[in-house]
Amino acid sequence: MENMRKHRSIELTHTEKRLQKLSAKSTYKLHRTFSEDLVGVELNRIKVKLNKPIYLDAAILDLSKHTMYDFVYNHLKNCTEMIE
Repeated sequence: MENMRKHRSIELTHTEKRLQKLSAKSTYKLHRTFSEDLVGVELNRIKVKLNKPIYLDAAILDLSKHTMYDFVYNHLKNCTEMIE
C-alpha cells in the first residue's frame, strides 16, 4: 500500500540565495549537490492528501471472504448433500 505520508517534495536550484531560502524553511530535510551549480533540496510536505484509504485492502479482503464462504457453505455443501 502506498504511504502518502512518506512523499517528499524536491526542488532543484542553481543559486546560492535560493538554496539559503529553502534551507531556512521548517520543512527542510536535506540537500544534495549534483554539480557545482545544481543542488537538489528535499522538503517534507506541508499538507498530505490521503486520497487512498488505508482500510480499503481490509474491506476488499473481508468482502471476498464473505463471498467465498457463502458460495462454499450455501452452494457446494448443498450440492454434495443432494448427490449422497
